[in-house]
Amino acid sequence: MKNDLSGFKKEDLIWLGSHYCVHGHKYIEHLPCFFKEKPDGICELSSFITQQEGGREMDANVLELLKKRQVPIHQYYGDVVRFGVISDTHMGSIYEHQDVLNLAYKVFKKEGIEKVYHAGDLCDGEGMWHGHAYEIHTAGADAQVKLCVEKYPKFKGVTTYFILGSHDLSFFKRAGVDIGNLIASKRKDLVYLGQEEADIWVKARKGKVIMRLSHPGGGSAYSISYHPQKYIESLSGGQKPNILLIGHYHKAFYLPCYRNVFTLLAGTIEGQTGFMRRKNLAAHMGFWIVEFRIDKDGSVMRFQPEFFAHYEKRVIKGE
Repeated sequence: MKNDLSGFKKEDLIWLGSHYCVHGHKYIEHLPCFFKEKPDGICELSSFITQQEGGREMDANVLELLKKRQVPIHQYYGDVVRFGVISDTHMGSIYEHQDVLNLAYKVFKKEGIEKVYHAGDLCDGEGMWHGHAYEIHTAGADAQVKLCVEKYPKFKGVTTYFILGSHDLSFFKRAGVDIGNLIASKRKDLVYLGQEEADIWVKARKGKVIMRLSHPGGGSAYSISYHPQKYIESLSGGQKPNILLIGHYHKAFYLPCYRNVFTLLAGTIEGQTGFMRRKNLAAHMGFWIVEFRIDKDGSVMRFQPEFFAHYEKRVIKGE
């Protein structure tokens, strides 16, 4: 039996050995097609011979569905969402960069960003390693909360949503003090979402997606992508967010659509510490502005992150 499939475009076909086959349906996998190519790039399939097991013939309804198959262009032009991303400010550390933190929020304001997401470690905490006490300029939970409340940038119309990271939680682990609640109680523009991880709905006019802020544990891997990949692989299908923002590693990295999750490593606003230098760990200083589009079904169809980098200047004694 022969069925006419003329009119299929070449991108609808996949190459199988010496034949092309229409791609995308279980009924027609690995079936040989005979075609000739026209000058306009359209493949004219003059005949389609079914050679499935048992000699079954191609279902005419399947052929009709394939001919009508279309992808609507409007799915790539859904509602636009924009926000800022920042992480690991480590206020209280001698390696903090209040100048870069202030700059980040000036950029957010200038760019019309109203929501900023902070992926943890607002403050530097205490007792993180032997000798850490000599790498902070402000010690104690009350003092670091006061520092954050007074010095964290404040711009009208800009709200920051944050989680606590491992350094912030040093006070909680030692004395049960949750500095996130203390900071948020004194600054309405700093909204506390929880310890180490939080899921939030990001809404647009016609749809919404789940975004996760995460501040994991452990050290950096040799490959920057290793930790986010393993984290995403560990999630069951129903537990995956659409967007994942990861702090802690002090690295800036974009991993698009891995298991359908758009992932950013959020970078840092702290310079390379003595601890990081001893461990040969780089600090990717900077912040992000993200723009993406949500379709009516609540899917992320376009995702455009922009990283604003900052580079520490070399300091040479004697100059």
